[in-house]
Amino acid sequence: MAKGKVKYRSAYDEKGNLVTLSPGRKVEGKFTCPNPKCKLDMIPRQGDHNTWHFAHVGKECDYDHYLHTIAELRIQEWYNKADKVSIRFPNEVLCPNHSNCKFYQEGYSCRKESTDTDDLKKYWPKCEIEKKYEIEGKTFFPDLLCKDKANKGRPLFIEICVTHPCELSKLNTGVRIIEFFIKSEDDIDLITKSIIAPSDMVVYHNFQISTKLGVRKDFGQVLNKVVVFDNYKAGVNKTLCEDIEKRQGLLELTVDSGLDLQELYKYGSSFCIAQALAYKYIPDYRSCYICVNCRKFGSYICVAAPSDSSRRYCKGNDPRTCPHFKPDESIINKRICAFEEFKRKYPVDLYIKQK
Repeated sequence: MAKGKVKYRSAYDEKGNLVTLSPGRKVEGKFTCPNPKCKLDMIPRQGDHNTWHFAHVGKECDYDHYLHTIAELRIQEWYNKADKVSIRFPNEVLCPNHSNCKFYQEGYSCRKESTDTDDLKKYWPKCEIEKKYEIEGKTFFPDLLCKDKANKGRPLFIEICVTHPCELSKLNTGVRIIEFFIKSEDDIDLITKSIIAPSDMVVYHNFQISTKLGVRKDFGQVLNKVVVFDNYKAGVNKTLCEDIEKRQGLLELTVDSGLDLQELYKYGSSFCIAQALAYKYIPDYRSCYICVNCRKFGSYICVAAPSDSSRRYCKGNDPRTCPHFKPDESIINKRICAFEEFKRKYPVDLYIKQK
C-alpha cells in the first residue's frame, strides 16, 4: 500500500488499551504505535475534512506489519469479549433414498449444498496471540490460538494474511484453521461485525464438510415417464424419482429427461421406444407408432386408410381394432436395440404389469 494514502486508525493509550478511531467519538491523551517494531508516539487527527487517523511523530512504520498486529489485537479482543462468535459451515444434504434410488447421481438434485451456523466459543472459549503450540514434536505459533475448554482436544488456529498466506506446515497439521485475508482496517471492521462465512476474505482449512440426510420431498430429479395404458394408448409426463413407484399402466418406462433428448431422440424418444418394448412384452399389443402404415405428415396419418376414413388420423384411432395394423419389425428391433444400449450406460426404470 502506498504510504501517504495510509490511515493508521488504531493506537495504544497511556494504559495500554487499544483505541480505534471512529467518527463522532474524539479521543485525547498520549498514544503510541501498537506495531512492536515501531512504538513511536502517535497523534490523533480528528478534523472535519480527512478521515480520522493517528499520525506518527516521526517516520511512519511499515503499514503491513502494523496492519497484521492490529488485526491480531482487534480480532482477539472481539473474540474474547463476545458472548458468541457465529460461524457458518458448509455441508451437504442427501436425499434419504439415495442408497436405493437407481437414478441417484452426484451433482444432480439428489445432493444439495447447505449451511449450518454454530458458535465457536462453545468449543474454543478463548483465543491468545501467537502462543506456542506443539503437535507431534513440532512447534507452531499461530497468529491466534484458540484452545478447547479442557485443553485436551485439537485447538483452532486463526491466521491473518496481509501479505503472506498461511504456511504449508500449519496446513499439514490437520488442525482446523480460519484464515482471514486483510487489506485494511475496514476489513477488520467487517470481520468483527459479521458471521464468519467462506468468502474472498475468509477461507477454512481442514474443516470437514458434513453430510446429512434431508427430507424426501425436497429432492428429486426431473424424469420422463412413459405409461402404456390398458387401452393401449400411451402418454409421457414429467415426474420426480419419488413418484416412479406410483404405477398406472401395463408398461412404464422412466428415463432421465435430459438423456431422453440427448441419447434417445434419434430413435424417436422414450415414447417411441416404450411402444417397441410394449410390443415385445405385452401379448397382442398394437400401436400406430410401430405400424408400417403410420407416417408423420405434421400429424401421424395411416397411409393405408382411405382419406375419408375415421381411422385416417392415428391420434383418434383405436389400434386394438384397426384392420390396417402391421408391425414394423425393422423399427421395433432398432428401438429395442437402442434401449438395450442405453440401459447399459444409464439408469432406467422399466415396469411391466404382471397378469
